[in-house]
Amino acid sequence: MGTEKNESMDAPIPAPPAGVSPAVAGNGGVAFTPMSAAGRKRVKLIGILVGVLLVLVIAGVVAIKVANSSRTPEAQVRQYLDLLAAGNASAATAMVDPGVANDERVFLTDSVMSSAQSLLVVEDISAGEGDNDGKKSESDTRTVTATMQVNGERFVHEFTVAKTKPTMGVLDNWQVKDALVSKVSVDARGYNQFTVGDVSADAHQQGKDGDDATFIFYPGVYTFTPVAPSEYADSNPETVSILGDSWSGDGTSVSMTATYNTKLTAAALDAGKEVVDSCASIPGNQN
Repeated sequence: MGTEKNESMDAPIPAPPAGVSPAVAGNGGVAFTPMSAAGRKRVKLIGILVGVLLVLVIAGVVAIKVANSSRTPEAQVRQYLDLLAAGNASAATAMVDPGVANDERVFLTDSVMSSAQSLLVVEDISAGEGDNDGKKSESDTRTVTATMQVNGERFVHEFTVAKTKPTMGVLDNWQVKDALVSKVSVDARGYNQFTVGDVSADAHQQGKDGDDATFIFYPGVYTFTPVAPSEYADSNPETVSILGDSWSGDGTSVSMTATYNTKLTAAALDAGKEVVDSCASIPGNQN
């Protein structure tokens, strides 16, 4: 029995299966099999893609912030006023509708503004004050204050600007709600029509409650030229400065009164002479 026991203890240990390499730790710990070259390449590629994606996200956020920094209520008011300063009435009207009847807006044209001796000059645009301060991002309605002048006359106007639906859900959009226009009442005596630039209007068009004819203008210095009803009346133009702060008040008034010229005097003298001559030629009136 002792011999059998010794023989079993001296039997060789079976070798591990082919292809299996046991991991051995130098200090008795657990060792990991080194990653293959293909695995390392895959991990590196994933890391690069994640890094690129992160850079794109950051760049997109920065680009949106930069774009929105120029899409502010103040920038929208500036764009509108720049159109008026350039005499671009059609674009200004398309951007901010004055909200009046067509017969009152006949002078809101590029040609009328091009005839002006002076147009709007923008001095300063700033955020408003109080709850509607233009710098308060949580408000959907802002107040923007603009300081301007026409022909050296300075005036201030507060614009209401409302937030609208953003472009692609991220780019801010703002809409100016009140047009910078001024109402002008025309009192023409002895004239039927008048012109400003190449646009004419009925001088006797009745306004509300029988008042004088009322029209609206963009800021500027304009010349109102009455159309003489005959060769015997002079056309006496009136030049007025129209600011943009008189829409809610009494506005600007233009008075034009027809005066008769020397042609009427000469015609009257000629008519009188003809009467005298005709009387003198009647038979029996000769001495």
